[in-house]
Amino acid sequence: MTSWNANAASASRFSPVCPKRQAEVVAKQQELDKLREELAEVRKDLFRQYQERRDRLAGLQQAVQTAAKKVQDRKLELDSTEQTTADVRADLTARQAAAEQRKRIGGRRPRRRSGAETA
Repeated sequence: MTSWNANAASASRFSPVCPKRQAEVVAKQQELDKLREELAEVRKDLFRQYQERRDRLAGLQQAVQTAAKKVQDRKLELDSTEQTTADVRADLTARQAAAEQRKRIGGRRPRRRSGAETA
């Protein structure tokens, strides 16, 4: 019995309250108690749903961060490869230009002299 019911019961001993009215009051109090319990259950369910959604979103956020890190790493790798390719291409272009220039001049690369020939 709730404290209100206890107070109502003790008050009924000292004041002339109609038994019908007292029964209505007790029924209303029981209904109110039931509604409070239902409200507490709804609140628990909503909090559980909130926690599940929060956990799911945290998982999704972690997945997005992991994917973003992979994309960044791959971009760095591609940038490095692109730079290396550009360097090799520039070197080959320079070599090709030098070879074509030698070809136009009709000359060949100068022969290196060995140490015995210079003396």
